[in-house]
Amino acid sequence: MRLGLGCLPLVLYSAFVEARNQYFNVSMWPDSEEACPLPQEIKKHAEIFTSPAKTDDAEWVGVLVGGQNEGVTDFEKGLFVLTQDDYNGVGVLSSCIYRTSGGKYLNLRLELGKQYQRTMWIERVSQWKPSSDHPSPVMLECDSKDLAGCAFHLE
Repeated sequence: MRLGLGCLPLVLYSAFVEARNQYFNVSMWPDSEEACPLPQEIKKHAEIFTSPAKTDDAEWVGVLVGGQNEGVTDFEKGLFVLTQDDYNGVGVLSSCIYRTSGGKYLNLRLELGKQYQRTMWIERVSQWKPSSDHPSPVMLECDSKDLAGCAFHLE
């Protein structure tokens, strides 16, 4: 099969996008990307823990009963639930789980404003694996400690 020279820019661009995403871990949709916040980005007021989200009218929120003297020390993992049994990367982020200074676990959820009823999907599939804690094939987890390592996108 022979391609005309007019297709060459498209072929080169496609190869560049694939290489950029695979090798440099750069998002193809940076404006819609969210990720589990880093522990140092999480603030607390009494027993309520929050972190700003990139998306307008959204915020990461979690409650830890008896956690007023706790600080967030470590990220454990993010949990993502696929909406279909076959892996298509589309679903909902269940929560991001953190360890506190007192040894407790804190679950943060992305609270979207009322205007958002968004589908979520995973771009960096290699970071998300079947969950070791849940036998369901639709539950994925990510334990990457990298900045935006457990990223997902809002549609």
